[in-house]
Amino acid sequence: MKSIFLKLAVVLSGVTVAWAQDPAPKAKFSLEELFPDKVVAKGKGFEIKSSQVEKEFTEFKTSMAAQGRVVPEDQRRDFEAKILERLSISKILDTKATAEDRAKATESVDKYIAELRKRAASEESFRRQVEATGLTPEQFRQKIVERAVIEEVFNREVKASLKASDEEIKKFYEDNKAKFMEPEAVKVSHILRLVVDMTKPGPGGVPAEMPTEKKAAQRELADNILKRLKAGEDFAKLATEFSEDPGSKERGGVMVIARGQMSSDFEAAVFALGANQISEVITSKYGYHILRVDERLPAKQFTLEETKGRIREHLIQQEAEKLLPGYVERLKKEAGLEILDARYKP
Repeated sequence: MKSIFLKLAVVLSGVTVAWAQDPAPKAKFSLEELFPDKVVAKGKGFEIKSSQVEKEFTEFKTSMAAQGRVVPEDQRRDFEAKILERLSISKILDTKATAEDRAKATESVDKYIAELRKRAASEESFRRQVEATGLTPEQFRQKIVERAVIEEVFNREVKASLKASDEEIKKFYEDNKAKFMEPEAVKVSHILRLVVDMTKPGPGGVPAEMPTEKKAAQRELADNILKRLKAGEDFAKLATEFSEDPGSKERGGVMVIARGQMSSDFEAAVFALGANQISEVITSKYGYHILRVDERLPAKQFTLEETKGRIREHLIQQEAEKLLPGYVERLKKEAGLEILDARYKP
């Protein structure tokens, strides 16, 4: 789901507290006095406190860490300022949201999360992937709903008034015909045994590799499955039982692979197969694959009529993004946005 505003965050520095040296020591100040949650920005109908910025930054750091990335300390203030601006714009836009905006946003988010759950190997796998970002499934959903509401307001106030003429659409199509070419593809039946843990991101966000002994067990199982296939057992039945590819498992392993979609060595092995031919075990960075080519699909050029809707949406989105900076500045002015912490001022 495309989001217009950047997700970033902030860290609060610690303080040293002096305590009275009484026989039975008691704090002379309340927690609020010792750790003031000061307002760092405000506008008409809202204010943002330092704790909100801190919470966003903590989530951001956790998300980056899950991808094997570190937030540089010398860039912290830049992140803080961007977080505060995003929170401010989000608050302003939220005050403009109608009941219809919120209903549309909720509906689109529910569909999106349902699709994510469908792609995950299991509900437990989905939960682990979400929690790797530092959020519970409930918090994850709420975050996306908040952003979807913002998108709906922007769509209603800006995008809804934009148009793309038939002449503009036709010109874009003629200038970019190659983009509307569907490459040659094959419809295959597919079984995958993983050698990575999809619930545990490794360096750079790539899934972490399984231990050597577990990878060996996966290879042995793939070899046994191949033997059963060559002996005449039903491919769909074995795929449903043994495949760990969430995208095709429930369809009996059926999927479409287009040229340019996979790594070159994997693609070469797939497209070298003849009709109804079962491959040997093919190794990729994700695991061990067994495929059977069920149908070859020739390259296809989509017509202007078939692509008109997509082109119109693309052109309108481009124009909307050009108008976004001016729209944001107008919102800040109308809301009387004030940055109260000097560290975050431009």
